[in-house]
Formats: sequence, C-alpha cells, structure tokens
Amino acid sequence: MRLWKKVLSAATAGVLCLGGVGVSGVQNVLNWSGVELSASADTYENLYYYVTSNGEVVITGYDRNAVSVEIPAKIDGKPVTSIGIKAFYGCTNLTKITIPGSVTSIGVAAFCDCTNLTEITISDNITTIGASAFEDCTSLKKITIPDSMKTIEDYVFQGCTSLENVTIPDSVTSIGKAAFRECKSFTEITIPDSVTSIGETAFYECTSLMEITIPDSLTSIEYATFMYCKSLPKVSIPDSITSIEEWAFEGCASLTEVTIPGSVTNIGISSFGNCANLTEVTILEGVKSIDSCAFEYCPNLAKVTIPNSVTSIGVGAFRESASLTEIIIPDSMTSIGDLAFDKCTGLTDITIPGSVTSIGNDAFNGCTSLKKITIPDSVTRIGNSAFQNCTNLTEIAIPDSVTSIGGFAFWGTAWLTARQKEDPLVIVNGILIDGRNYGYVNDNGTVTIPDGVTSIGENAFYDCVLIGEIIIPDSVTRIEANAFNQCGDLEEIVIPDSVTSIGYFAFYGTPWLSEKQYEDPLVIVNGIFVDGTACTGNIAIPDNVTSVGDGAFWRCEDLTGITMPDSVASIGDYAFIGCTGLTEITIPDSVTSIGDYAFDSCSGLKTITIPDSVTSIGDSAFGNCNNPIIRGCTGSFTETYAKEHGIRFLDVNAAYTFGDLDNSGKVDSTDIFYTMYYVANVAVGNPGGLTQEQIAAADVDGNGTVDSTDSFYIMYYVALHGAGIHQTWEEVLAK
Repeated sequence: MRLWKKVLSAATAGVLCLGGVGVSGVQNVLNWSGVELSASADTYENLYYYVTSNGEVVITGYDRNAVSVEIPAKIDGKPVTSIGIKAFYGCTNLTKITIPGSVTSIGVAAFCDCTNLTEITISDNITTIGASAFEDCTSLKKITIPDSMKTIEDYVFQGCTSLENVTIPDSVTSIGKAAFRECKSFTEITIPDSVTSIGETAFYECTSLMEITIPDSLTSIEYATFMYCKSLPKVSIPDSITSIEEWAFEGCASLTEVTIPGSVTNIGISSFGNCANLTEVTILEGVKSIDSCAFEYCPNLAKVTIPNSVTSIGVGAFRESASLTEIIIPDSMTSIGDLAFDKCTGLTDITIPGSVTSIGNDAFNGCTSLKKITIPDSVTRIGNSAFQNCTNLTEIAIPDSVTSIGGFAFWGTAWLTARQKEDPLVIVNGILIDGRNYGYVNDNGTVTIPDGVTSIGENAFYDCVLIGEIIIPDSVTRIEANAFNQCGDLEEIVIPDSVTSIGYFAFYGTPWLSEKQYEDPLVIVNGIFVDGTACTGNIAIPDNVTSVGDGAFWRCEDLTGITMPDSVASIGDYAFIGCTGLTEITIPDSVTSIGDYAFDSCSGLKTITIPDSVTSIGDSAFGNCNNPIIRGCTGSFTETYAKEHGIRFLDVNAAYTFGDLDNSGKVDSTDIFYTMYYVANVAVGNPGGLTQEQIAAADVDGNGTVDSTDSFYIMYYVALHGAGIHQTWEEVLAK
C-alpha cells in the first residue's frame, strides 16, 4: 500500500473519530502506517527519550557520534522499559550496545542498518522484538534470543550477513517472514517443536546453511523458505507437513535426494527447481499434485518415483532434467502438462497409462533419446510441439481416439520424415498435420486436399513455398491457426461452406489475403470475421458475421471504434489484442463467449460493456489494459469475473453517479465528508451510516469496498475540478 493511502486511512480514522479512539489509538494506527507523531524529547547523556503516561521511559535515539552505548535501567528514577521505533536506525558508528533487564520491548527497526554493530546484550526479560529490529546489521556476529520470546517477527535479522548460528528457544512459536533472510554465515539451525509456523523467505539465501531440523509441529513449508540455501546437502520433511509452497527449496544446489511424505497434498511451483545436484526424488503415496516447474532444471535427477495418488503434473514439472532416463506415469493421471518433460534428453522409456486423455504442449519436446512411444486410446488431444525435435523417435502409435493434434507436434522426428517420404500430405485421423514439403515434390503448384480430411492442422503448410493454389474439400470443417501462414506464393484458396472455424493468422503473409484486404479491409469467410488488421478509424462489422475470429484485429493500433451486430455469437482468442486506439466498446446481447487475450494490451480502453448473455471470458481477456471499467449487470457472470480479476465494475443500471453521495448532481466537499466519515466509522467498528446506493457511489475504484483509496480519489476529483481541470472519472482513476 502506498504511503499516502496509509496516512489518509490513519488520518481519516484518527481525526474524525478522535473522541472514540483517543490519541493513543491514532498513534497505533499511525505506527502501523510507519508514521510517527512528533513529540518533544528529553535527553540523558547521549540518549534521547520520552516518558509515557504510566511513568515508563522509552528510548527514542542517541548521539550518532557515540561508538558504544549502555542504556541505563532507570532515568530520573523511572524505569527504562522500551527502545522505540527506529531509535538507533542507521547509526553506522555504533559497535556495541548493552540493554538492561528493565527493557521488555525493542521497537520496529530499532537497530536497522547499524552496519558496524558487532555485539549486543539482550536480557531475558525481553518479550517483544519488533519487525526489522536488526535488519542489515551486517557486522553483527552473535545474538542470544531470550526464553521470554514467543515470536520472531518479520525481517528481524534479515541481511545480518555475519550472524553465526542462532539458538531458537523452546518458547518461540512462530518465525516471521524473512526473519533470517540472507544470513549468509549460518551453518546450522535447529527449529524447536514449539514452532508452529515459519514465514515466507525466512531462511532465503542462507548460503552457508548445511543442516536444518524441521520439527513435527510444522504443517507447511512456505514460499521460498529455504530458497538458495546452496550448501544444504539434505533435508528431512516430517509427516506433519501438508504443503510445500512455491520455491521452497529452489536453487538448493547441494541437495542430493529428497523424500516427499504422503501427508503433502501438493508440491508447489518450482519448489525444488534448479537443484543442480539432486539425483533422486521419492514421492510417497498420498501426494496429489506436482505443480509447475517443481523439479525443473535438475540436470542430475536420474530417478523419480511417482505414486498412484498423483493426479496432475504441472507445466514444466521436470523440464530439462537431462539425466532422467525412465518415467512411469501412474494410472491416476488424466493429463500430462505443458513442457512436463521438455528437453529431458536422457529419457529413453516412458509409459503413458490409459487414464491420460491429453498430452500438453511441448510435453516431450527435445527428448532426443526417445525412440518409440505408444499413445493409449484414452488420449484425445496431442498438444503443440508435444514431440517436436525428438530426433530419434521412429515409432509412434496414434490411436483413432485422437481428434486434436497441435502444430509441430511431431516436427523434427524421424517418424515424420518417413511419413513425408511416403506422402507429402501427412494425415492422421482426418487431421492434415503436415504439408510443408508438398511444393518441393510436386511442380504443378496446386494442392488438392483429399476428401475425408476434416481439419487442416495448425502450421500444416507454414512457410510452404511453390504452392499457388489450395483446393479444400467439403469434408473440412476447421482450418487451424497459422495453417497457411507465410505461404508466399499462395494466390488462390477454395474454401467450402463446410468450414466453420478458422484460427488466427491462418492466411497471414499470403498473396490471397493481401488481395482480399485490397478488395475490402474487412475480410469475412463463411460468416467468420477473419482479418481486419488493415482497418483504421471506426469500423462497423456487417450483419452477416457470426464470430469475430481469433486474432482478427491483432495489434490494429489505428482502430479507434468498433460496432458489432447482434449476429455475433463469439469473440475469438486475441481478437483485439494490442488495439491501443480503442477507448470504449459495447458487446452485443448475442455474444456468449469472449476468448483468451481478446482485449489484452488495449491500453487506451477505458470502458467495456458486457451483457448478461456472456457466460465465458477467457484467460487475460483484459490483461495489460490501463485500469479499465467493466460495465454489466449486478449479479451477472461479468460482475463475478471482474471482481475475481481485480477489474473495476460498474452496474449499467445504477441510479447513482460516481462520487455524488448526496445526489446533488455534483461531486463536492460534502461527498468527501460523507466518504471519510464512513471510512472512519467502519475503521472503529461502527455502522458506516450510508445507504447501499451511497456506498456504491463512494466505491469509485470498484473493488467492492469503500476505503481510504476512494476518499483520495474523490478529493483528487474535487480538487481538479475546483482548479478548472475537468477530467472524467476514467481519467482520474487511471492516475
């Protein structure tokens, strides 16, 4: 959260509700925000301090020229009980400090960046050491954590690169986020059974750590907890652990073997990636999923045991594990993820069980030692480049069940080369998967695709020269992406009415498409809007169009407006990607689906209106747009999608105006007051005092909550308009 938001939130709650929470409450809020109320400080020798209302002394700073400091137990007869927030922050001359037994708490960042501090004595009475208290004390070699401590807070010893072994007492129950991050002199650490949680990156880049004991009291190994602990040769994961999160042991270059207990349900993303010396992984029965990149770039990994409990292997799970020679995929698996075994160059044998229905993109790409593969009749889909560059693959058994084969699925295999010699049009189960050699072996320049072919596969004729005409039979219903892309001599294409689907860039780079664009920049085939990349300005799509095809307006930056008729039922993948000139678009009621990346990178898009008819919106459909507003009906699929993806949503039927809480017809100081009053009351647990319509009007950022961010935007809007700068809400919210 930006500092202005923290300050505004604190100020709102503090100023408007001062009587309810008191000055100490405001100070607590401000402390949380990293903002301190100024107060006059007393001095004692080289120390600054103040006395609390209950007569206790808080040390707030010291003379920065001092090298050694001994804090007294009492000042003027009053006990010193606390070292305040940032009291010694950045005191680079300080080398030694003694803290008396009277002190019970050390504040946030109290000794942060004391880069020459080598020695500190902490009494057993300390119960609280604040976050970042000793962060980046790069010369600190030794510290004793007292038995009175229950929590080691976030970042406490982060960056203490000289700190040697630390004993964690049995009193400690939690270790915070990045608590010992980059403590590069650590060699061993024992975590007691009392500890029930360890925060993210707690031991990140402890490069000298050679031994770690994980207690049975832990249930999870969090994000990047031991990432880049390059000297750690082994780790024992207890049965109490139920999840290993992302990057938990990423880059542990000395780790040689690991056993994942059955209590773990998911092995997280890249959790053991880049473990250069990992040779053996045993996954016990009970583990259900191996997430993306879990064991990628483990070049010495030679043996993996995957139990029947595993149901999914994620993207790139074993990518570039060059020493892996054999893999048995259990019967519980239904799909093999993208890049799962990409460039496992040592893989010679793989068994795909009858439970698998899909082989992902690049799943076995570059497995150069693989010689044969049997695909069971349960498989219906083989992804793009699934077996590409498996140069020694000579035998492939493809069952009739396969109805979808991606582009370049077998490109670079000995099997495909042999099939091309038999017939330059390689057809599998009615899918024409390759015809790129046709122009070299036939000199008539015309390709007649045989009857019975139902689909012209992705990249089937990609960059195929010496072909001037393609005749497609009535049996074909689909022309996949890039099917004829860069066929530089292709001038004539006979497309039958049977074709109902055309993928992106199917005809890109062909003279045929150039001629069509010259005749009309709106290229339409069988009701499919195939290409509009030559369009400029405002465009109205004709009434006969039923779908805006994949990539139809790909990066058409000069397109400034689009009107779609009620005949359009779908907007394809990448349809308007990179159309930076679009500012507003209305989807007609006939549309039911919006494809993946459909409006991605439309940086000028401010509002898009989506009807109730839409029940499917693809991945990153509005990714990389500049904070647009989606307009739709409350309770619709569109509203759910917007909120799940953090996109501002506005009810098209709303009877309110952004920021105008009192319905006066303008946004002014009264609306600011109502918003801040609501935020302040909610902050202290009181009713907000606004109607649902007023709450909707106050929620100008559309995130479903009225908070300090909304207060800021409304004040900003009023200030701009007061200065004669009449920006719209869309322009204000884009700041």
